[in-house]
Amino acid sequence: MVWKLLPPKRIITPLETDENGNTILRYRLDLYIKKGKVTDYVVQLEKMRSELLRQRFKPIVRFNFCHGSFHIDFIDKRGKKYKVFLGKFKNFNEAINYAINNIKSEYEKYIKNYEDGLFPNGTSPKEVEKNEKRKKKKKRGRFYRQKANS
Repeated sequence: MVWKLLPPKRIITPLETDENGNTILRYRLDLYIKKGKVTDYVVQLEKMRSELLRQRFKPIVRFNFCHGSFHIDFIDKRGKKYKVFLGKFKNFNEAINYAINNIKSEYEKYIKNYEDGLFPNGTSPKEVEKNEKRKKKKKRGRFYRQKANS
């Protein structure tokens, strides 16, 4: 993973601007390249947010290949992430094109869900946390039952 310390090839594309021409919504493409081949990527939808005395871009949706699988991270205002795995793509080009086209066509829905505090399927972050806890309890219970039967 030392190669990730090298800076990625970065392309920033504005999606919306304010009346002064300043970018308020953009997507960012980071390509990590090793020996001339793409080894990882990040496509991220970002919105300008004012914090105290400065303005920063905050992530809303992130497509990437981290952890060995193609997935989307939906991020709420507090920074809580909701991960959705995308399945298989033939190569990085196909995954990157899918991510860019998805952000261009769905960004208004992503912004609305972000502003309303919802994840893409309409659930709140609290509901997601409850469901994750239930899944862990079920798995734990199943594991102990299997061990007892063995």
